Formats: sequence, C-alpha cells, structure tokens
Amino acid sequence: MKGIIYTRVSSDEQVKGTSLEDQKARCKKYCAENGIEVLDTFEEKGASAKTTDRKMLVEAMEYCRKNKGKIDTFVVWKVDRFARNAEDHFAVRKILMDYGVTLRSVTEPIGHNPAEKLFETMLAGFAEFDNEIRKIRC
Repeated sequence: MKGIIYTRVSSDEQVKGTSLEDQKARCKKYCAENGIEVLDTFEEKGASAKTTDRKMLVEAMEYCRKNKGKIDTFVVWKVDRFARNAEDHFAVRKILMDYGVTLRSVTEPIGHNPAEKLFETMLAGFAEFDNEIRKIRC
C-alpha cells in the first residue's frame, strides 16, 4: 500500500511550535504500523482550512490525480487538519475516492463501514461547528 501525508497548521504560532513536526512524526509512525509506504509529504504552514484553496492541499490533490492508481491512502493526523467545513471535506474526499485514494486519520476511526462513515460525518460537522464558534467569539 502506498500513500501520502498531509499536515496543516493554521497560525504562525503553531508553525513556530512543534505541531507540524509532531503531526508528521505521528503520521509516519501510523504509516509504518499499517504497511503504508509514504511517497510524499505535503506540509501546510499557517493556512486556514476554512476553504480548499490551500497551496499544499491543491498540490497534494494534483499529486493524487497525476498518480491515479499508484496511491491508495491520503493520511492526516486529524480530520480537522484536512478541512474545517463539512461540505469541503466531503467534496475533496469524493475527488480522492475518484482517484482511488482513501482518506485516513491517524487519531480517528474513519473509513467505509457504516459506523466509520457516521463518525467521519460527525467529525467533519464538529470541525465546522468549532470554526463557526471561533468566528462568533472573535
């Protein structure tokens, strides 16, 4: 099995901290434990996941498109690193599926069975909810 890793932080403070390195290390460990050969890593520094218009996400998606049939897995540390909007989450996930790529979260049990699908839907919704609450507070 072959895959790529996508990591993201949304603020300069997180970029200066250890969050990206920690995400990458945990994703690599997950891949090693699950027999996933990492072909590439895409690191998003200081980009909000409010939209899909993120340089490294676009590059990761393009990489999957160009390597259709050669990549099985798109690994993220958490669903909210992938998207903070449920509609975007499922739109991008559908594109990945069309390329034959499965989204996997290191920390959350998402997948194709009914319980995993329900949990993923809730996680995508909670990520959007958290984002909306932050907007109200600011």
